[in-house]
Amino acid sequence: MSTVEDFFDQHDDWPWNPPRPGRATFHYLIAVTEGELRHDVDHVTRTVAPGQWLWVRPGHAQCWHPPGAARGPFILFEPDVLRPDIARLLTPLTAHEAPPVLSPHPDDTARLQQTALQLLDEHRALGRRPLTVHHALRRSLLESLLLRLANSPGIAPADTATADTGRADRYRHFLDALELHFRELHQAADYAE
Repeated sequence: MSTVEDFFDQHDDWPWNPPRPGRATFHYLIAVTEGELRHDVDHVTRTVAPGQWLWVRPGHAQCWHPPGAARGPFILFEPDVLRPDIARLLTPLTAHEAPPVLSPHPDDTARLQQTALQLLDEHRALGRRPLTVHHALRRSLLESLLLRLANSPGIAPADTATADTGRADRYRHFLDALELHFRELHQAADYAE
């Protein structure tokens, strides 16, 4: 948990000079509050304007560009950090094929940014409260932020109406599993389930 500007300052010229593609293993969620952010997701350059969010999901190929004047909260989280009931509610938006640039309704912009800043504040408050309370607050704020973002008018999740039907979907699931686990699983039988 950081901000785009702090992340850039702390990492000098990495990973944007020269830009190098990599594969995300975490969720990268960036709210742009000022300027414009350019970022490649699955080899397509996306431009994220103020009020929009960039969501790079695990398994996506990504490539950073210099952030320039872009400002805003930058949230990294692991796929398994969400409680199972919340993860199910967010499935359409955490799916690999969900859109990487999200444009929530303008009426939700301030609330979303406020929740993201509360999450950033709690992240920076390590030691202010007992560790279990600190982690519970961070998880709760992250889940609140994601639920608000996912349910803002104007957010179009991936089409899940035909999920898990037919041969094409089984093949798509195989490709998704292969993309996500290619480093750990090397036998065809590992993907047979």
